[in-house]
Amino acid sequence: MSSSILFGTRVRQIRKQFNLSQARLAEKAGLSPKYISEIELGKKGVSLETADKIAAAFDLSLSDFLKEHTAESSDYIAVRQKYNALIESVGELEKTVSHLQKTAQELLKSNWFSSIPTRHPKN
Repeated sequence: MSSSILFGTRVRQIRKQFNLSQARLAEKAGLSPKYISEIELGKKGVSLETADKIAAAFDLSLSDFLKEHTAESSDYIAVRQKYNALIESVGELEKTVSHLQKTAQELLKSNWFSSIPTRHPKN
């Protein structure tokens, strides 16, 4: 089996583990989706620079990316995948909190709260 086919198989395998489309991987790696497809099919070889871009798109070193599929590398990839998902979630939470803060500030500036009737506790 040629090195292009082996590398392409590895790209597809890890891309699927990370639940990425070819288009999303291409975007993260700064490559075209067509090129990613050709790599996965073994139709195109890659330079070390391109291989490094692809590995970096998964937040992996080229060395970790190229490791033979073992339980240890699978565990690392699974942990890395969960880490990346967590980081994305934190980013989304930060956006939501920021939006809520801006909305609260706008409401305070507009005196919106003063229009809400207050209830006084009965003694």
